[in-house]
Amino acid sequence: MPDSLTIEDLELWLRIGVPQEERSHEQRILLTVQLSLDTHRAATEDSIESSVDYERLAHALRALQSRSFRTIERLAEEVSSIALQQPNIGSVTVTVRKFPLPHARAVSLTITRP
Repeated sequence: MPDSLTIEDLELWLRIGVPQEERSHEQRILLTVQLSLDTHRAATEDSIESSVDYERLAHALRALQSRSFRTIERLAEEVSSIALQQPNIGSVTVTVRKFPLPHARAVSLTITRP
């Protein structure tokens, strides 16, 4: 059974939304990225090369702030694609949380990709 490593609530500020007026300003987005991988070798060797460099991954995800998105679905797919490019990752589950509605805590989408 694979293990998991999670980056929880990585904060991004980016332009996202379907209406142009929503994309006219940056919005706060929280990403949770759960990576499925086998950590046994990394634990045995005490080596990052057998695991995932989550600082490097977070840096790559923060680079998405320079882009604009219409939907959280598209953003989630981009995040999963970046995560799956990292070595040793078997699958990824991504949750994107956005805060567009005044009477709701958040709107979120969760996807899992092999």
